Amino acid sequence: GDSPRTYPGSGAIGIFIDGTLSEYWEEPSAMPIGIVGISPDASTFCGSTSDQGENVAAIWTLEGELTIIGNLPASNPNASAYAVSRGGRVAVGQVLTHSSAWGEGFIWDHRRGLRRMADELMDVGLTVPDDWLITSCYDISADGRTVTGMILDPSGSTRGWIAYLGPACFADYNDDDLTNTADIVAFLNDWVAQHPAADLTYDIDVDISDLSLFMQHYMAGVSGACP
Repeated sequence: GDSPRTYPGSGAIGIFIDGTLSEYWEEPSAMPIGIVGISPDASTFCGSTSDQGENVAAIWTLEGELTIIGNLPASNPNASAYAVSRGGRVAVGQVLTHSSAWGEGFIWDHRRGLRRMADELMDVGLTVPDDWLITSCYDISADGRTVTGMILDPSGSTRGWIAYLGPACFADYNDDDLTNTADIVAFLNDWVAQHPAADLTYDIDVDISDLSLFMQHYMAGVSGACP
């Protein structure tokens, strides 16, 4: 399958696509710290890189365009994105700290940025008890709506978990808990700018199909039918 490969001493990172090796980031100065995953459509790498003295989570396109995901608020953080959805739209991963043996899972997207996975689950109506800790998010589905990872229970044991975040609804595009013309303006600004956040159909292109889908969701949101 498609998988990133590193070549020690060669200053290159490559990927096999349909049995053919293609190389990227051939200059050492452009090398990321580590790539650990690739999107299902082979359009986006994920992993970690260095930014202002910190190891931060990041994603890269095949053309080498870098997007810094960042870190959760923590002392001496070390973050990595472990998985990314189709088109590089949603990424999940883990933040580690020097002061704790356990990390914390996160989710990120272009529109809402980086946030704790526990907060995301709460936003969609799924509660994580205070004495349980989501230590990591290891994988995400192609559509960015199902996430898996590890969780620490009160006894100190780790367990696997999986969560469905529900169907996507883009009516409240600017995430201000209102559905109004401000959402139309925010979407159109991203759509005209060809920003990845406006790729609502997850097909890598920002085009009329995304505009059509947004308007469907917006009208459903106005009528209260959009989840």
